[in-house]
Amino acid sequence: VVDLSNHRIEGLAMQYHGEPWFMSMTPSGTRWYSVGGYRAAYHDATPDETGSPWTYSGYAFGAINRELENDPGIMTRQGNNTGYYNGLTYGFTFVGALSVDDGGNVLGDKNLMWKDSNGNEVVHATGVGPRRGWFQSNHSTESQIGGTNGPPRGDFINAIAEFFTDAGKSRSVDLVNLTPNPAMFELGTGEDVTSWKVKDDPNTWGYPDGALEKVPPVTEYNGIQLPGPNPIPSFGGTANRPLHPDLIHEGVVTENNFGKEAQCGFGPFALDVGERMRVYFVRTMGFRPTQARGGIKAARAMYEGIKATGSLVDPGAPAVPEISITASNNVKPLIMFNTVADADGYKVYRSKAWPPFNPTQDGLMYESVYWKTMEEGEENRPTPDPINPMLTNFDRIREKPGEHWGPYALIKHIPASELENFINPRKQDAKAYPYAYEDSEDAFTLPGQTFYYYVSAYKKMRPPAPYNNLENDSVTWIESGKVNVNGRDGYWKDSWPFTPHDPFFPEATDIEGLKAIGAEFVLLSAPVDESDLELGRAQVVVRPNPYKRLAFHDVGAEHKILFANLPAQATITIIDLSGQIIDRIQFEAPTPDNGTYFWDMFSKDGIEVASGVYIWVVEYDGGMQKGVFSILK
Repeated sequence: VVDLSNHRIEGLAMQYHGEPWFMSMTPSGTRWYSVGGYRAAYHDATPDETGSPWTYSGYAFGAINRELENDPGIMTRQGNNTGYYNGLTYGFTFVGALSVDDGGNVLGDKNLMWKDSNGNEVVHATGVGPRRGWFQSNHSTESQIGGTNGPPRGDFINAIAEFFTDAGKSRSVDLVNLTPNPAMFELGTGEDVTSWKVKDDPNTWGYPDGALEKVPPVTEYNGIQLPGPNPIPSFGGTANRPLHPDLIHEGVVTENNFGKEAQCGFGPFALDVGERMRVYFVRTMGFRPTQARGGIKAARAMYEGIKATGSLVDPGAPAVPEISITASNNVKPLIMFNTVADADGYKVYRSKAWPPFNPTQDGLMYESVYWKTMEEGEENRPTPDPINPMLTNFDRIREKPGEHWGPYALIKHIPASELENFINPRKQDAKAYPYAYEDSEDAFTLPGQTFYYYVSAYKKMRPPAPYNNLENDSVTWIESGKVNVNGRDGYWKDSWPFTPHDPFFPEATDIEGLKAIGAEFVLLSAPVDESDLELGRAQVVVRPNPYKRLAFHDVGAEHKILFANLPAQATITIIDLSGQIIDRIQFEAPTPDNGTYFWDMFSKDGIEVASGVYIWVVEYDGGMQKGVFSILK
């Protein structure tokens, strides 16, 4: 009873309800659930490399249309039979609980409320080693007694369901057997958990199996031999299918739809008057369970550091360099950066929108391994984590452009001893960014192309304990992260870099605002001098010509023709072969570095133009240039 002062809390339990919905709005105002048609909730009890269960709950997603829903990781829009491979999983768990004093100083582990015959609390909050996760309730609200909007009594029972004889396996509060689970307790009265006595000898404790944390695994599905045993539920729903048979060998899988969620319970704890405790919890997302587990593992390492030292242990990585991206004099991307203390070198990474990639062969799976090399070039990236072996419809996967998240490739490795070979040629920026790398080795670094860059710093060292076991010994360096993509500092700036239609997204003229959020970098030619155009030293460029379905600078659903090498002010007129003016654009360079215009191939009347040959005329102070281009749809 928390409202009473000086009142001992007999039993405090915590419960987290996972929220799997990633929702967006269509132009018509309807909802689109981008995560797919089904949401597979799972509990991963597979042993890790130490033999301890992973012990977290999570979600994996399938395609939104039923035709593809058996391909875990396929993302589609409603009514679309094609999609792209995503394979994201979302996981969460309670990491532990610590006793702290009034100043927040760590005193040690905080155990669960139950005592042995000597009056000592002996049940670890989460369990240690092979027993990790034994004392946490992890299951779906499909079997839940309370629920997000349920009664407090039901929520409490659900949060500690594994300790009751049959709490997790019953569908109704009227059917629940609330006697203490004999696997751990020697006596106790019904649901009065304060009366329960734990067995004195922990060696006699059995797995408290009330929370549906494990189901018998199978090795065959629809006549297909699985690459490993996989838990498939024998109850309810339509999710009787494998999820990640090469990764999850123990646990439980179920299907969640509206109103049903995976959940994680923690407790119960007893708190004396004036006693304080601190609870640690982690949420993680990544490519397949491999990356979700990586987030769980990192959080547990952080927790061990806090428990041992009383504060967060610095992993030892160097600071993140500050960067800025602009166009060089050669109209190539110029990645400018500063140095940070104690760095042994720097690595320049790039993701680009062209050419598109096949996400079953590239993409998200590289996000956990692409940095684990010092060798430059996309061909030298480490072998990616494999896609889900249950995926069958490869022919339905559509290619997609690279994005802000990746896939990244190391394009330049610069040891600190070689920095003097990379002095920034832009005098106006050299004070803030002394060094720069011009990305000129790729055939697709052309005006109009969209890029995402970041620069990391590294040290030649292994991280200190407790982080030293997060990577194997083949990684002999520790590296900063990629929060500085296209120049951002990692802090929230009212808009995301990939939401250009957001009302808080910076205007095209707001160079600092675009840099602050890490907006996409589009390579643009600077305005040319009118005299250079008139004397033939420069030519207006119209690309592609002809336009066939897609241009290398198109991103997403865009379709654009690029006009480059424009003067600071010009009039662009587009005429069809009958002499009718299709469009007329008054171009004014939005910034001193932007002499490029993208025409969306819509007429001045708002009508999409047809296939055909068109005349273009660019008029400026002192002259004009003209030419033709064609559109082939």
